[in-house]
Amino acid sequence: MSQKLNELSTYLGEKMTDRIGEAVLAYGELTVSVEPINLIEVATFLR
Repeated sequence: MSQKLNELSTYLGEKMTDRIGEAVLAYGELTVSVEPINLIEVATFLR
C-alpha cells in the first residue's frame, strides 16, 4: 500500500505542482496540504 501512496504522491507533485503545498506520507496515509483557493481544483483532479 505504501508503494502506491508513494507513487500517488509523486504523480500529484508532477501534475499539480503549483497547487499542492505539501504531500506527506506517514503511518500508512498520504496527507496533502492545499491552499483554500486550490481546494476545488485539486479535489476534482483526485476524483
